Amino acid sequence: MTHAGQANRAPVRRPWPRMAKADELLRELSEQLTIVRGATELVRDRMTPSDHRARDVETALQAADSAIGIVRRLRLLESRQRWPKWWARGSA
Repeated sequence: MTHAGQANRAPVRRPWPRMAKADELLRELSEQLTIVRGATELVRDRMTPSDHRARDVETALQAADSAIGIVRRLRLLESRQRWPKWWARGSA
């Protein structure tokens, strides 16, 4: 639907931005998870042991550690896929 005096125009198609490589994405995710974990540690350090929210903070720390471990494994898989199989086996 157009207003008076406006022409129907097709939507402008913009090219996709440069796709980031997997290692760049994993590095960025790792950095963000490290920030989240550090901020959560600061919150935990400021809490008293009797605070009822301490368990929630510990759960957040465990989740951040788990996610960081997953990113490490993904980075390892990604780096293995970049090299030829004969290189990964260690024999030419």
